Amino acid sequence: MGFFESLFYTIWRGVAIGILISAPMGPVGILCIQRTLDKGRKTGLYTGIGAAISDLIYCILTGFGLSFIEEFLERNQNVIQLAGSIVLIAFAVYLFKKNPASSLKTPQGQDQQVSPHKNILGGFFFTFSNPLILFLIIGLFARFNFSIPEISFYYYIAGYVAIFFGAILWWEFVTFTVNKLRAHFNLRSMWLINRIIGVIILIFALVGIITGVSNLANAGTLHWNNGRGYSPFLYATSEGIIIENETDSLKYDFFKLPQASNKVQLKFRARNINGNPSKRYTYKTKGKQTGTKNPHWGFFITSLKDTVAISVKGTEKITPVETIGALQIDIYQITGKRTESIVVSENVNPYDGDNLWDLNLSDGIFTIMTGDNSLAEIYQLEIDSEVTGIGFFAGWGGKVKISDIDLNYSENNPLVKDFTLNGLDRYLEESEDEMEGYWTVFDRDLEESLIRLGGDYSFVCLLEDDNYKFHYLDGANVNNRNWATGDVKIIMVPSAFEGIYNVEWIDSMKESLSHEIKAQKGEGNTLTIQFPYQSSKIRLRKMERRIEK
Repeated sequence: MGFFESLFYTIWRGVAIGILISAPMGPVGILCIQRTLDKGRKTGLYTGIGAAISDLIYCILTGFGLSFIEEFLERNQNVIQLAGSIVLIAFAVYLFKKNPASSLKTPQGQDQQVSPHKNILGGFFFTFSNPLILFLIIGLFARFNFSIPEISFYYYIAGYVAIFFGAILWWEFVTFTVNKLRAHFNLRSMWLINRIIGVIILIFALVGIITGVSNLANAGTLHWNNGRGYSPFLYATSEGIIIENETDSLKYDFFKLPQASNKVQLKFRARNINGNPSKRYTYKTKGKQTGTKNPHWGFFITSLKDTVAISVKGTEKITPVETIGALQIDIYQITGKRTESIVVSENVNPYDGDNLWDLNLSDGIFTIMTGDNSLAEIYQLEIDSEVTGIGFFAGWGGKVKISDIDLNYSENNPLVKDFTLNGLDRYLEESEDEMEGYWTVFDRDLEESLIRLGGDYSFVCLLEDDNYKFHYLDGANVNNRNWATGDVKIIMVPSAFEGIYNVEWIDSMKESLSHEIKAQKGEGNTLTIQFPYQSSKIRLRKMERRIEK
């Protein structure tokens, strides 16, 4: 998000939370109305201000309390949203049934003139004495997603101010309305307000439940920001991932997704610290120290069959009128040996400023967007396999800071829940297909440099869409950071001859081989895979149960 987007995001949610916290017509609401009717609008408003201060303190306590269990909440964000919505439903039902006057005690000395300070203190203690308001606040915070990684601490200050403003706005409205309608205002009106507010809260809760169930069914979310930290990245600091490269080769940081996914969105903010075009940045090469101006940085996406790398550095775009600072973006698609170069000059910080980035893979289309305050699409390309990881790098002499990372991915791999719940074991026990089950590398006769086996793998073979897919379990020795449980290693497609399969092999570097590769079921629960053009052969053996290495 840009500056104004983030500010608007926190302010409107803060105002909404402030109003909804104050709106239920409980004892303090009746006290405010009573003082307005008895002693005038100012007296009632001062009471509301005291209540607003109390609500703000509870909101701040809730916010800091939530931050202490941030890691738990981010893993269970959708469950928390569901729980928050259920709390709101309970509160809405409570409003329908609650008698607004049942908890009210007549204020002492109400026939005397009370100072503003005493009215504010009275409203404050009247509200602060009811800590159950925390449950409503937690529900509202969860429902409105009041904490997202793209927004910095300073925006949250604006958010809490907005909560206070929203509460004051409500008490302004209440005291103004009561003062204007003092001749017609009675307890029945309070019942009506309660029910209207109850319906509003109920609508928010139902929407939250629908959203939470939907997200829980098919998505995962990971956030890294200054408050949550940047672990498990290798170059994590309190401010972000800072990669400084003083060598003549790329220096990178990588995060492997918990599972492969064909629907991924990655947002982050990047600052090219060593991007000043007038300075030289030193690095070492061949035992000596040298330097470069305007070093590049970048990021990359790995998938089951491909890797897409994007290199970024500042440049200049020359027009007939002027010379404009711009970003030079080079895109490399490894499998297709594809290279594209783009120059972007509008709405970007070309050298050492911050830029927002939004990378989106959906329906096989990978879209890249960037900008300093607002995002614009700059490129699209096709990726026909599931994403397995993300990474960032700095070129020689480069230094880059990556912050405010937001990663969303669909949990489309059916193995994830099965592995954690042992559902896969139960499924295989009931399967009558002789190919489905656990397999491991038995022996091999191969040219390692040609097929790059990379380890003594264990797999699980499942029949999917009339093809057999061997999903990786463990055993990778080469490039093991890129192999996640459930990644596809082998795809076998039935041929015209019974018992013979055409094979697609994914090697240790996640590159695909398929030319004339065949597999055939052998004796003793073995499977032989022949690589004629690589003069190699691998034999797999079926296991009765899962063997973890």
